[in-house]
Amino acid sequence: MGLALRPSEDAILEMCRYAQSSKTYARGIRSLMQALAEEALYEERKGEITIGVGDVRTIIEGLREESECLKS
Repeated sequence: MGLALRPSEDAILEMCRYAQSSKTYARGIRSLMQALAEEALYEERKGEITIGVGDVRTIIEGLREESECLKS
């Protein structure tokens, strides 16, 4: 689709911290990358996109809010 996501080293570490703390491991990392890709596709972005820590934290917050809504 003409899109390449390139997470920075710090973004990778942030994803790993989230996956370990939430005990979702590989599935958690996959969920984060999927959410980042969906966001980029929704915004119709093309080319190589560098993912930073802020991007990852935004997605994590969204996943946490979604999880809280499901618990209610």
